[in-house]
Amino acid sequence: VRKYKGLENKYVILVEIDAADSSKHDENEKLVYVGASRAVSALSIFAKRETLVRLGFLMDSEPAA
Repeated sequence: VRKYKGLENKYVILVEIDAADSSKHDENEKLVYVGASRAVSALSIFAKRETLVRLGFLMDSEPAA
């Protein structure tokens, strides 16, 4: 992702964005937003549901238990 900073691509696919180490959440969030902002036509993100909710790409429609 870092080498694409400033460049745009028609399609962007982000995979394995779930941080196993919670101390790297902020760094991963920045990289995800840089990657997502490079997409011109389509963006695909493969991640756990809770990660997509935390990053704001998905609304949590299930009621809290």
